[in-house]
Amino acid sequence: MAAGSSAGGARQLGPGRPRLLAAVPPRPGRHPERLRADRAGWGLVALGVAVDTTTPQGAAMAQVLAVFAELERRLIGQRTRDALAVRKAQGVRLGRPPVLPAEVVFRIVSARELGVSWSAIGRTLDTDGVPTAQGGARLYPATVRAIYLAAAGEAA
Repeated sequence: MAAGSSAGGARQLGPGRPRLLAAVPPRPGRHPERLRADRAGWGLVALGVAVDTTTPQGAAMAQVLAVFAELERRLIGQRTRDALAVRKAQGVRLGRPPVLPAEVVFRIVSARELGVSWSAIGRTLDTDGVPTAQGGARLYPATVRAIYLAAAGEAA
């Protein structure tokens, strides 16, 4: 066997760049192992799809796989956005359902319309023992504001 070749036909790498043999997940372009291997000075040999990034052909194939993986991610994202827009247009409420009692929301809206600050509203509700929606320790000003804005958005 000639120097620089192997029985499989791939060239042997010197000690400066060893090969990393890897069983490949179903969508090899979606995983950054190749980039990590390149940065670490390793060549990646993907056993499941016959891709050896230590050769020009293998590196090109890995790049093509990555391009199509990115395309697939973007198509999935676009289909998801389109489906959510359709559901929203149908009047379906998206996201987590509200869990705060209507009375608490009314207190927040009423206090804010009287000019009370977000912090003061939260402190008042905490003092009155009003539980948070998710069982937290207190109602933070940002949370009070988000509740108010969500209520204002429903009224609009």
